[in-house]
Amino acid sequence: MTSNTESYREKGRAVFLAAMMIMSIFAAGAVFAGSAAANDVTAGDDSGIDSPVYVGQQVALNDVSDDAVVDLLNRDGNSVSSQLESDNSVVFQTDGVSPGIYKFVDDGLAEDAQDPDWHQQNFEIVEQDLSASFTDSTLEEDSDDLSTLEIESDNRDLADFDVEISVDGYDSSALDKLADGTAGTDYTLNDEDDSITVAADSVPDFDFTGEELGENNVTVDVVDTTASASGTLEVVEPVDANIEFTEPGFESELGDDAEVSFVADNTNEVSVQVGNAADVNYEAILDLSGFNDVAEGEEVTLTLNTAVNPDASETDGEYDAWSVDHEDVSIDTVTINNGIDTAPLGAADYEVSLGLDSSDNGGTQVIDDEQDTAFLTLTERTPIGQDLTTWTAPDGDENLNPEDWEDAQISTTDSIAAGDEVAMSFEATGVNSFIETGDIGEQDDLSLKLEEQDDRPNAEGQSLFTEDDTLDATILTVKDGQVIVAVNNADALNAGSTYDATFAISGDNALVGDNAEADDETSEGSFSVEERTIEWDDSASEVETTANATATGTTNVAPGTEVTTLARASGVFVQRPSTTVADDGSFTATLNFEGEEADQKFTLTATDTNDGDNQAEITSTLVEAGPEPTATFEVSELNPEDVTVNQSDLITVTANIANTGDAAGTQDVAFTLNGDALATQEVSLDAGGSTTVEFADVDTSELEGDYEHGVATDDASQTATLTVNVPDDTTDENGEENGTENGEENGTENGTENGTENGTENGTENGGENGTENGGEDTGDSQPGFGLMVAVLSLFGAALLARRHN
Repeated sequence: MTSNTESYREKGRAVFLAAMMIMSIFAAGAVFAGSAAANDVTAGDDSGIDSPVYVGQQVALNDVSDDAVVDLLNRDGNSVSSQLESDNSVVFQTDGVSPGIYKFVDDGLAEDAQDPDWHQQNFEIVEQDLSASFTDSTLEEDSDDLSTLEIESDNRDLADFDVEISVDGYDSSALDKLADGTAGTDYTLNDEDDSITVAADSVPDFDFTGEELGENNVTVDVVDTTASASGTLEVVEPVDANIEFTEPGFESELGDDAEVSFVADNTNEVSVQVGNAADVNYEAILDLSGFNDVAEGEEVTLTLNTAVNPDASETDGEYDAWSVDHEDVSIDTVTINNGIDTAPLGAADYEVSLGLDSSDNGGTQVIDDEQDTAFLTLTERTPIGQDLTTWTAPDGDENLNPEDWEDAQISTTDSIAAGDEVAMSFEATGVNSFIETGDIGEQDDLSLKLEEQDDRPNAEGQSLFTEDDTLDATILTVKDGQVIVAVNNADALNAGSTYDATFAISGDNALVGDNAEADDETSEGSFSVEERTIEWDDSASEVETTANATATGTTNVAPGTEVTTLARASGVFVQRPSTTVADDGSFTATLNFEGEEADQKFTLTATDTNDGDNQAEITSTLVEAGPEPTATFEVSELNPEDVTVNQSDLITVTANIANTGDAAGTQDVAFTLNGDALATQEVSLDAGGSTTVEFADVDTSELEGDYEHGVATDDASQTATLTVNVPDDTTDENGEENGTENGEENGTENGTENGTENGTENGTENGGENGTENGGEDTGDSQPGFGLMVAVLSLFGAALLARRHN
């Protein structure tokens, strides 16, 4: 009986354990929207344990049999926690449990008796990630903006947990005032710990306006885990707005988009006034916002379309006349204090002003707190250029569209090969407000017409016109004073014909004519359409037996067109190099005939890839390779040639370098002295080209005597004689001898002898003796007898002087 009783008891424990439920036990208090719900698992339910479990959560096993012991094992099989059943429950605290893979095991059951749905199932315990920050970390003291606290968790959905939020220094009552109570937000005030509890995805905005200057530290704790984060909002003193124009004045031609640029720092709103009703009979006020999202010092440009009425009309929510170039800045309102009936505005100086805001003043909107003023000058529009230039591109060039046209292989020409693309351009300013890239047919007042010239009686040439849809044309660009238009159906043009082309802006356009009878503004040109041709040059009849042999030809198809070539000698070789047409209409096939026999005949074929019928074929002959073309750099016009300079003089040497060879080349050109290179320059010249080299400030301070100087290349040189003189150190200035000045002898000044000045002897000045000044006696020598010696010598000198005078 005893063993049967124990068996029944163990089976009962197994049944109870199989019915355990796993749930998260939350902190005391109400359960808020977004809280994680418990996961109830009953006997026979194989859904298993929800994973992950976050560190700090409590895990409860309910309906546990009496006296059961349940272990929490880590991946290594070691028990990190054991709990004894109490009231048929076991509760595991995960505080302090290291993240990892775990499982529950009943240590009273054999392994084969464990319920695999629970006891042997692995689940993960992880740290919850959490961050908190304010969208704007600073708030000006006088601002009325609310502050948004953003909470993020990379590994848990915000809708699945609640948080407690506290602010340093704020009790529950003050915190309740800070919490704005955003619409739809519900929170619970916790008086005991001065916090609020709220769903993590429904955090209210906070109202720190009027609070004291300084930092406010906000702490966010997840209710059911150990995750915590903090953010800081600093209330700062107001900063003066800096709003100013980037230029003292702005200028635009009527018909172009007029742009006014400015910076606006430390403000979210700016008001702009354009015009002054009293001066120009036009005045508009524009209110803009969004400058908080503009980087400090970043320019914002307001644009006026001068081709339309500068009023407040809108299309699809966008103002017709006004736009701004920054994605974060918007034009909120446009108020016209004094408008015009029809576009365009007149050419004049329009005052523009910037302010912090605008307000109604007796029915007129005015700028508040004006910050800066400037002028927008609108000038009269210049008519488009009268000459229409024709362009061509390879047939099917996919880049011939407004987005990619700069990558198209277009080139100017007045002769189009049939089937190639055709484009036209004309000079134009004062048009980018009303000429747009895209289909001409969809733009008012614009047209392009191609008319075939036909002088035969009773014959009418072909006419293609955008206005009757017989001509399909696209404006590729309106930029840098040029408009380029592509003809999309150029294959409709007749080969062998000449066409007159006319681009016109209708006189109905208010920028062109001031009345309905005004003439169209036109740009005109002509071009011919020719049959496609291709041919080999005469030089291709002989090709050298080299590794990079070339054969050239000429075609009238558009530059950039691919040409395939074929060099074939029956039973000997076949080569198929491809090439493209150069800007001058030439094409070059590069062939490898190294090792082939001279006098070998072969067929050379060139085929236009855009028209297989356009083909040229000749019989060519291999010939022995001639000498390789080389560059030869000659030197002439050396300057100076024979020259004499003083030591330390700086000299400049120039020479002419000419490439007299038959190939382009690059060489180092040197300035030489006695054959040694003192300085070099790298010079590149095409065959037949020339240039002047200069070696400036050649220093002669270390030179003395005669030298051969010159300029040299790898192939030639030109030299001359450079003589460097060294000045004599004993030579007097102004004709003196032995260092005297003004004609004295032996170092005297002003007619004295033996170094005296002003009539004195033996180094005295102004009549003094023995080196004294102004007649004084030498008192600086205390040796006995020296004064007497000096006196005797002085008398002797005086006698000599008297004798000389006699």
